[in-house]
Amino acid sequence: VAVPALGGVAWFFGFSIAVLLSQPTASHQYLLSAMAIMVVVGAVDDRKPLPSWLRLCVQSIAVVIAFQGSGPIQSLGATFGFELPLGGFAWPFTVFAVIGVINAINMIDGMDGLLGSLTSLVFCALIFVLYRSGAGDLAFIPAVAVCALIPFLLVNVRTPWQKQARMFFGDAGSMPIGLLLAWCVINTTQGERGLLQPVSALYLLAVPLIDTVSLMLRRGLRGQSPFNADQEHVHHLLQRAGIGVGASLALLLGAAALLLLLEWIMNALALPELVRFSVFMIIALGYHFRIGFALR
Repeated sequence: VAVPALGGVAWFFGFSIAVLLSQPTASHQYLLSAMAIMVVVGAVDDRKPLPSWLRLCVQSIAVVIAFQGSGPIQSLGATFGFELPLGGFAWPFTVFAVIGVINAINMIDGMDGLLGSLTSLVFCALIFVLYRSGAGDLAFIPAVAVCALIPFLLVNVRTPWQKQARMFFGDAGSMPIGLLLAWCVINTTQGERGLLQPVSALYLLAVPLIDTVSLMLRRGLRGQSPFNADQEHVHHLLQRAGIGVGASLALLLGAAALLLLLEWIMNALALPELVRFSVFMIIALGYHFRIGFALR
């Protein structure tokens, strides 16, 4: 059954109208402009797939525009055991990192309810951290994003009275929401009002990042393009193992929530950033090798 892929376009209109009616700052205006570019390119890509190089070029331009108001990633904190300011590499690293997040979010969008639910969980985690830290004003953008996602989820998540999704997000939605998610996470970990350490970004985006990097490594080892489409994403593998869509969604959301809880506990215990980074790498490598073994 043909399913319209206009969920992302509808979500962006709802999100942008709410932001524009709230007297947006210059930073918000840059962000909306960049997201609008992503929506247009994504809509074209949904109709007829664009070359990977063209998508990457447009994504790079959108990232530079989005961070004109808030600035690029300035430091990786003590993630590697010592303070690591980026200096002249701030903008190149920001473009590289955000493009990585955009495409990780785009690639995880392959199962009913997954993208909307997973991003809603991350936005809610950011809202919790920001309000708990007394920075409720910064929670406005993620709060609007979640509110705009709710009606989409009502037609995208499978339920007993809705056997399949009635609308998909499409590239016109996954790319701008990936950009927005990266923008919110970076603004929460950088600058004078950085309320989280940079290593926390890995846990906030853990499921899509681990899945995408692992998949690209496997494709690279086989001599394939990292942008080739296949059926080896974690949600595909769960369903190939005989787990239904609803159960797969619950498992992936549960895994994401557990990783967020783990980071919160380690942060509360004031564990060094290097320790938390090492724990993340152990989890990521464990997943990669376990999946590789299962596929073999």
